Amino acid sequence: MRIAICEDNEKELAYVSELLMEYQMDREVDMDCHSYHSSTDFLCDVKSGEYDLVLLDVVMPGISGVQAAQELRERDRNVRIIFMSFSPEFAVESYHVGAYYYLLKPLGADSLFPLLDRVREELYTQEEQGFVLKNRKGVVRIPFTGLEYVEVINKTVSFHLASGVIHEATAVLGEFEEKLLDRPEFLKTHRSFLVNLNYVQAMDENCIVTRNNHRIPLSRQRRRQVQAACN
Repeated sequence: MRIAICEDNEKELAYVSELLMEYQMDREVDMDCHSYHSSTDFLCDVKSGEYDLVLLDVVMPGISGVQAAQELRERDRNVRIIFMSFSPEFAVESYHVGAYYYLLKPLGADSLFPLLDRVREELYTQEEQGFVLKNRKGVVRIPFTGLEYVEVINKTVSFHLASGVIHEATAVLGEFEEKLLDRPEFLKTHRSFLVNLNYVQAMDENCIVTRNNHRIPLSRQRRRQVQAACN
């Protein structure tokens, strides 16, 4: 789980960081946590899809937590935002920017840990339905159901979505094969191609034709396996 903490009070920041370390040890989970002392520093650094969860102080000098959340929402519609405050004064306003929760300070394990458990469970469910891809533009989530086929050319792997969107990453196909081939709808038709069988429209001796009329090479060695899967 990737978490950002944005808190201008040094003691509060250290305390929240300690709570997260305690949670990590107690649950025996991997977490990647980054701290920011101001909303300005946070907004200058954060990229779309970089974090799963942001713990955001409401009252900060300059750009407030709610204002920072508004700008963050424009970049990332999916990130979960938990506001932290000594007062419930801004609770209603926080939910206008899609807050996941509004925690009153001082935070404690009894209030924070159940929320972290819930976020982890949601992320696990999402991971079952897709995977995260890191590329030069940032981090994107690739849904299994929308992935039509995968192609590798030299050291560039291209993920072709049924919507027409293509996401590229510098990698080798082997880095994604196991994740995709563990699912029954994906098959390798060629050393450079993986195809989602749910999008197969037709097949001949040398290629597969998808519903979007993309022609995917079919190697002789894999033809029988693909034919059996399509029947």
